[in-house]
Amino acid sequence: MDDRTYIRLHDGMPDHPKVVGLSDAAFRLYVEALCWCSKYLTDGAVPAAGMRRMGGWSPEAVGELASAGLIHPADDASHMRSHNASQNGSQSPPVTWMMHDYTEHQRTAAEVAAVRKAKHAAAVVGNHERWHKARDLRDPACELCAADDDASHMRSDMRSDMQSHSASADDRKHVAEASQETETESKRKKELKTIDQCGSDDDPDFTSFWSIYPRKVGKGQARKAWRAAVRGRHIEPAVIIATADHFRDVTRRERTETKYIPHPTSWLNGERYDDSQDDSDAASPAYSNSPYGN
Repeated sequence: MDDRTYIRLHDGMPDHPKVVGLSDAAFRLYVEALCWCSKYLTDGAVPAAGMRRMGGWSPEAVGELASAGLIHPADDASHMRSHNASQNGSQSPPVTWMMHDYTEHQRTAAEVAAVRKAKHAAAVVGNHERWHKARDLRDPACELCAADDDASHMRSDMRSDMQSHSASADDRKHVAEASQETETESKRKKELKTIDQCGSDDDPDFTSFWSIYPRKVGKGQARKAWRAAVRGRHIEPAVIIATADHFRDVTRRERTETKYIPHPTSWLNGERYDDSQDDSDAASPAYSNSPYGN
């Protein structure tokens, strides 16, 4: 699984009003700073010491980025230290710089962690289904195999208890009926709990899907479509989330107009989570006023 991160830049970024006037050195410094934030998951924070090691760095290049509004001091205290130093005739840059609006256009550390977790879960389930369950094999190191074994042992223990029972036929019948009622009641409670949570705001998987999907309309219908996919078609939520995240990246990279992005209900009912992860579904790009890809 490829866990490398990346930044989003659209092809109009060099001509953006904030960028077009930068020198070559400042332009390179800006791009390297974006890459640094993405690689180390800092949510846009760049220590001044780290920036000094980047290509294109110079006090003048940093000043160009700050003047253009592409970077700013990380906090007011840092800004005041720089201001006071300049009043005393010295130049002392902020300890940390922030890339302007970084988290609005780039992935946050939390989003990267969620996607990595979803991809890992999908890979674990896929490997278990392909290499263990389909071949009726058990791998002690596989947590899903262990869960299957625990369920099997529980059923075996229940059968042994019933067979070793020495009560009369009436007593055995009573025990069987009571056991069946208990199992039915437990199953009903589990189903009710699943129905209540699946697709609701208390369902962390649906919440993750809704936060990732690039067009947020018809949430009520999307809940029903989510339940149909997860409960009716038995699709792993992690698979849906990972595919939706890829689809969002494609629409942003291609600057797809919102009206061309299918509603989440249509996307789920159309089983688009089974599409191959390529860029063939992207619509015509639209102009963006941001130096980032939207």
